[in-house]
Amino acid sequence: MPKIKRAQIVRFHTPNADEDYNQLYVVLETIEDGKRSRAKMKALNTALHFKPIYTILIKDLKKI
Repeated sequence: MPKIKRAQIVRFHTPNADEDYNQLYVVLETIEDGKRSRAKMKALNTALHFKPIYTILIKDLKKI
């Protein structure tokens, strides 16, 4: 599992077919829980004024 910390820029290592591989996210918070560790993050470079916060398993992310 990658070492993801707060304020790092990340992306999904294997995005779904309908997702942009180059979409970047910033990590707001990490929640350590053994094999189910998660990260709260926001998308970067989107046209949305209020960006949603996603909670994703850290094992699905890779550092930039």
